[in-house]
Amino acid sequence: MKKSVSIPLFAAIIVALTFTACKKYPDGPMLSFRSKTDRLCNTWQVQSATYNGADSTTLYTSLNYTIQFNKDNSVVESVLGSSYSGGTWAFDSKKDNILWTDGTVSSLEILKLEKSALWLQETDNGYTEVLHLIPY
Repeated sequence: MKKSVSIPLFAAIIVALTFTACKKYPDGPMLSFRSKTDRLCNTWQVQSATYNGADSTTLYTSLNYTIQFNKDNSVVESVLGSSYSGGTWAFDSKKDNILWTDGTVSSLEILKLEKSALWLQETDNGYTEVLHLIPY
């Protein structure tokens, strides 16, 4: 009797550890059946933003800022209703970062990548900006 209880318990522990180890981004998701490209390609608006830990959400919301990642790897930004080309995007080799090229290359660390939430962090020249984005 003891043997039959311990085998399912052991199997459940192994499965739980396997899924925990597979978590790609610090804030999720743990598991997704959609591709990373499918989850990223959308038009996003800023839900919250911080710059070196200080709230900078109002800067984005007052400008009605949106960013659109397209499946053809183009980026379109919009400010106050006017859209313009924001360059191109690509995942890095590990798909941990978005490499955004618009004259220069910026590396945006992906903290969370879901169809309904995208969290990005950029650290450059002593500053850190974190954006929490939701579909527009």
